[in-house]
Amino acid sequence: MELSQFAAIIRRWLWLIVLVSVASGVVAFAVSSVLPKGYEARARVLVGGLTNTNHDTLLAFQQLAQTYAELAISGPIVERVGQEQRLPDAPKDLAKRITVSAPLGDVIIRIDATGATADEAAGLANTVADEITRFARPLGESTSLATVAEPAVPPDAPASPRVLLNTAVAIALGLGIGIVLALVLDRVRQMRAASERAAWIPPAAARGSAAERDEMNGSRDAGTSPAPSSREQRHR
Repeated sequence: MELSQFAAIIRRWLWLIVLVSVASGVVAFAVSSVLPKGYEARARVLVGGLTNTNHDTLLAFQQLAQTYAELAISGPIVERVGQEQRLPDAPKDLAKRITVSAPLGDVIIRIDATGATADEAAGLANTVADEITRFARPLGESTSLATVAEPAVPPDAPASPRVLLNTAVAIALGLGIGIVLALVLDRVRQMRAASERAAWIPPAAARGSAAERDEMNGSRDAGTSPAPSSREQRHR
Protein backbone atom coordinates (compact mmCIF):
# COMPACT_ATOMS: atom_id res chain seq x y z
CA MET A 1 0.00 0.00 0.00
CA GLU A 2 1.34 3.37 -1.00
CA LEU A 3 1.51 6.29 1.39
CA SER A 4 -1.07 8.25 -0.59
CA GLN A 5 -3.55 5.34 -0.36
CA PHE A 6 -2.93 5.03 3.37
CA ALA A 7 -3.49 8.76 3.84
CA ALA A 8 -6.73 8.56 1.86
CA ILE A 9 -7.99 5.74 4.07
CA ILE A 10 -7.11 7.70 7.21
CA ARG A 11 -9.00 10.74 5.94
CA ARG A 12 -12.00 8.62 4.97
CA TRP A 13 -12.20 6.90 8.36
CA LEU A 14 -10.87 9.71 10.53
CA TRP A 15 -14.14 9.98 12.44
CA LEU A 16 -13.90 6.32 13.45
CA ILE A 17 -10.25 6.59 14.53
CA VAL A 18 -11.00 9.66 16.66
CA LEU A 19 -14.07 7.99 18.16
CA VAL A 20 -12.16 4.84 19.20
CA SER A 21 -9.27 6.88 20.66
CA VAL A 22 -11.52 9.19 22.67
CA ALA A 23 -13.65 6.31 23.91
CA SER A 24 -10.54 4.42 25.06
CA GLY A 25 -9.23 7.47 26.90
CA VAL A 26 -12.56 8.15 28.61
CA VAL A 27 -12.88 4.54 29.78
CA ALA A 28 -9.29 4.47 31.09
CA PHE A 29 -9.76 7.78 32.91
CA ALA A 30 -13.03 6.65 34.49
CA VAL A 31 -11.65 3.29 35.62
CA SER A 32 -8.38 4.78 36.94
CA SER A 33 -10.28 7.44 38.87
CA VAL A 34 -12.30 4.91 40.87
CA LEU A 35 -9.45 2.48 41.62
CA PRO A 36 -8.14 2.46 45.21
CA LYS A 37 -5.24 4.85 45.68
CA GLY A 38 -1.87 3.57 46.81
CA TYR A 39 0.92 5.60 48.45
CA GLU A 40 4.64 4.89 48.66
CA ALA A 41 7.18 6.14 51.18
CA ARG A 42 10.90 5.51 51.62
CA ALA A 43 13.21 5.55 54.62
CA ARG A 44 17.00 5.12 54.65
CA VAL A 45 19.12 3.52 57.35
CA LEU A 46 22.89 3.98 57.62
CA VAL A 47 24.95 1.07 58.88
CA GLY A 48 28.19 2.15 60.57
CA GLY A 49 29.52 5.64 59.98
CA LEU A 50 30.56 7.74 57.04
CA THR A 51 33.77 8.94 58.67
CA ASN A 52 35.39 5.53 59.02
CA THR A 53 37.67 4.96 56.05
CA ASN A 54 39.19 1.67 57.17
CA HIS A 55 38.66 -0.82 54.33
CA ASP A 56 38.03 -3.84 56.55
CA THR A 57 35.57 -1.91 58.68
CA LEU A 58 33.67 -0.62 55.64
CA LEU A 59 33.52 -4.14 54.22
CA ALA A 60 32.13 -5.44 57.52
CA PHE A 61 29.45 -2.69 57.54
CA GLN A 62 28.49 -3.53 53.95
CA GLN A 63 28.01 -7.16 54.87
CA LEU A 64 25.99 -6.14 57.92
CA ALA A 65 23.76 -4.00 55.73
CA GLN A 66 23.01 -7.05 53.59
CA THR A 67 22.20 -9.10 56.68
CA TYR A 68 20.00 -6.41 58.23
CA ALA A 69 18.05 -6.02 54.97
CA GLU A 70 17.26 -9.73 54.92
CA LEU A 71 16.27 -9.78 58.61
CA ALA A 72 13.98 -6.77 58.18
CA ILE A 73 11.47 -8.75 56.12
CA SER A 74 11.58 -11.89 58.26
CA GLY A 75 8.38 -13.15 59.84
CA PRO A 76 8.92 -12.02 63.45
CA ILE A 77 10.05 -8.52 62.45
CA VAL A 78 7.14 -8.02 60.04
CA GLU A 79 4.68 -9.30 62.63
CA ARG A 80 6.01 -6.86 65.22
CA VAL A 81 5.81 -4.02 62.69
CA GLY A 82 2.16 -4.84 61.99
CA GLN A 83 1.37 -4.88 65.70
CA GLU A 84 3.02 -1.52 66.27
CA GLN A 85 1.16 0.00 63.34
CA ARG A 86 -2.08 -1.78 64.33
CA LEU A 87 -2.57 -3.14 60.84
CA PRO A 88 -5.01 -6.00 60.20
CA ASP A 89 -2.78 -7.56 57.53
CA ALA A 90 -1.28 -10.98 58.14
CA PRO A 91 2.54 -10.99 58.28
CA LYS A 92 2.72 -12.74 54.91
CA ASP A 93 0.51 -10.12 53.27
CA LEU A 94 2.21 -7.23 55.05
CA ALA A 95 5.61 -8.40 53.81
CA LYS A 96 4.40 -7.87 50.23
CA ARG A 97 3.99 -4.17 50.99
CA ILE A 98 7.55 -3.77 52.24
CA THR A 99 10.72 -3.79 50.15
CA VAL A 100 14.08 -3.64 51.90
CA SER A 101 17.26 -3.50 49.85
CA ALA A 102 20.94 -2.87 50.40
CA PRO A 103 22.97 -2.53 47.19
CA LEU A 104 26.29 -4.32 47.11
CA GLY A 105 29.14 -2.14 48.18
CA ASP A 106 26.84 0.26 50.04
CA VAL A 107 26.12 0.80 53.72
CA ILE A 108 22.71 2.37 53.12
CA ILE A 109 19.56 0.28 53.57
CA ARG A 110 16.49 1.46 51.64
CA ILE A 111 13.03 0.69 52.99
CA ASP A 112 10.09 1.20 50.64
CA ALA A 113 6.57 0.72 51.95
CA THR A 114 3.12 1.09 50.44
CA GLY A 115 -0.14 1.96 52.15
CA ALA A 116 -3.72 2.94 51.56
CA THR A 117 -2.94 6.41 52.95
CA ALA A 118 0.13 8.61 52.92
CA ASP A 119 0.52 8.39 56.71
CA GLU A 120 0.20 4.60 56.67
CA ALA A 121 2.95 4.24 54.07
CA ALA A 122 5.33 6.58 55.93
CA GLY A 123 4.56 4.98 59.29
CA LEU A 124 5.21 1.50 57.93
CA ALA A 125 8.59 2.48 56.45
CA ASN A 126 9.68 4.28 59.62
CA THR A 127 8.65 1.37 61.85
CA VAL A 128 10.75 -1.03 59.78
CA ALA A 129 13.67 1.40 60.01
CA ASP A 130 13.30 1.55 63.80
CA GLU A 131 13.26 -2.25 63.98
CA ILE A 132 16.54 -2.38 62.03
CA THR A 133 18.21 0.02 64.45
CA ARG A 134 16.84 -2.02 67.35
CA PHE A 135 18.24 -5.40 66.34
CA ALA A 136 21.47 -3.73 65.12
CA ARG A 137 22.24 -2.72 68.72
CA PRO A 138 24.83 -5.10 70.24
CA LEU A 139 23.97 -6.73 73.53
CA GLY A 140 24.97 -4.58 76.46
CA GLU A 141 25.51 -1.51 74.26
CA SER A 142 23.49 1.67 74.33
CA THR A 143 24.24 2.67 70.76
CA SER A 144 23.25 0.86 67.57
CA LEU A 145 25.36 0.04 64.57
CA ALA A 146 22.54 1.42 62.40
CA THR A 147 20.93 4.84 62.46
CA VAL A 148 18.00 6.30 60.58
CA ALA A 149 19.65 8.55 58.04
CA GLU A 150 16.44 9.70 56.36
CA PRO A 151 13.01 9.04 57.88
CA ALA A 152 10.06 8.56 55.58
CA VAL A 153 7.62 11.42 55.13
CA PRO A 154 4.02 11.12 53.96
CA PRO A 155 3.93 11.57 50.18
CA ASP A 156 1.92 14.43 48.71
CA ALA A 157 0.33 12.40 45.91
CA PRO A 158 -0.57 8.74 45.42
CA ALA A 159 1.81 6.53 43.48
CA SER A 160 -1.04 4.57 41.91
CA PRO A 161 -3.18 4.56 39.94
CA ARG A 162 -1.48 6.93 37.50
CA VAL A 163 -4.58 8.41 35.97
CA LEU A 164 -2.92 10.64 33.38
CA LEU A 165 -0.44 7.97 32.30
CA ASN A 166 -3.15 5.32 32.01
CA THR A 167 -5.32 7.71 30.00
CA ALA A 168 -2.48 8.60 27.64
CA VAL A 169 -1.60 4.94 27.07
CA ALA A 170 -5.25 4.10 26.42
CA ILE A 171 -5.56 6.89 23.86
CA ALA A 172 -2.44 5.66 22.07
CA LEU A 173 -3.76 2.09 22.03
CA GLY A 174 -7.15 3.32 20.85
CA LEU A 175 -5.45 5.20 18.04
CA GLY A 176 -3.71 2.03 16.86
CA ILE A 177 -6.89 -0.03 17.12
CA GLY A 178 -8.81 2.64 15.22
CA ILE A 179 -6.29 2.64 12.38
CA VAL A 180 -6.36 -1.16 12.09
CA LEU A 181 -10.15 -1.15 12.16
CA ALA A 182 -10.23 1.54 9.46
CA LEU A 183 -7.94 -0.52 7.21
CA VAL A 184 -10.10 -3.62 7.66
CA LEU A 185 -13.36 -1.78 7.02
CA ASP A 186 -11.96 -0.04 3.97
CA ARG A 187 -10.79 -3.36 2.56
CA VAL A 188 -14.25 -4.84 3.08
CA ARG A 189 -15.76 -1.81 1.36
CA GLN A 190 -13.47 -2.24 -1.65
CA MET A 191 -14.26 -5.94 -1.95
CA ARG A 192 -18.00 -5.27 -1.80
CA ALA A 193 -17.74 -2.55 -4.45
CA ALA A 194 -15.76 -4.86 -6.74
CA SER A 195 -18.36 -7.61 -6.31
CA GLU A 196 -21.18 -5.22 -7.16
CA ARG A 197 -19.38 -3.99 -10.28
CA ALA A 198 -18.83 -7.56 -11.44
CA ALA A 199 -22.50 -8.42 -10.98
CA TRP A 200 -23.86 -5.28 -12.71
CA ILE A 201 -25.01 -5.61 -16.39
CA PRO A 202 -25.38 -2.43 -18.50
CA PRO A 203 -28.91 -1.81 -19.91
CA ALA A 204 -27.72 -2.00 -23.55
CA ALA A 205 -26.06 -5.33 -22.90
CA ALA A 206 -29.19 -6.53 -21.15
CA ARG A 207 -31.38 -5.57 -24.14
CA GLY A 208 -28.94 -7.26 -26.53
CA SER A 209 -28.99 -10.41 -24.49
CA ALA A 210 -32.80 -10.41 -24.43
CA ALA A 211 -32.97 -9.96 -28.23
CA GLU A 212 -30.51 -12.79 -28.73
CA ARG A 213 -32.58 -15.03 -26.48
CA ASP A 214 -35.76 -14.18 -28.43
CA GLU A 215 -34.03 -14.91 -31.75
CA MET A 216 -32.77 -18.22 -30.48
CA ASN A 217 -36.20 -19.14 -29.19
CA GLY A 218 -37.75 -18.24 -32.61
CA SER A 219 -35.25 -20.33 -34.49
CA ARG A 220 -35.94 -23.23 -32.19
CA ASP A 221 -39.67 -22.91 -32.75
CA ALA A 222 -39.22 -22.84 -36.56
CA GLY A 223 -37.01 -25.88 -36.55
CA THR A 224 -39.51 -27.89 -34.51
CA SER A 225 -42.73 -27.01 -36.38
CA PRO A 226 -45.21 -29.97 -36.67
CA ALA A 227 -45.12 -32.14 -39.82
CA PRO A 228 -48.16 -31.94 -42.27
CA SER A 229 -50.84 -34.63 -41.88
CA SER A 230 -51.48 -37.43 -44.43
CA ARG A 231 -54.77 -35.79 -45.63
CA GLU A 232 -52.94 -32.58 -46.40
CA GLN A 233 -50.37 -34.55 -48.35
CA ARG A 234 -53.07 -36.31 -50.54
CA HIS A 235 -54.78 -33.00 -51.18
CA ARG A 236 -51.55 -31.66 -52.50
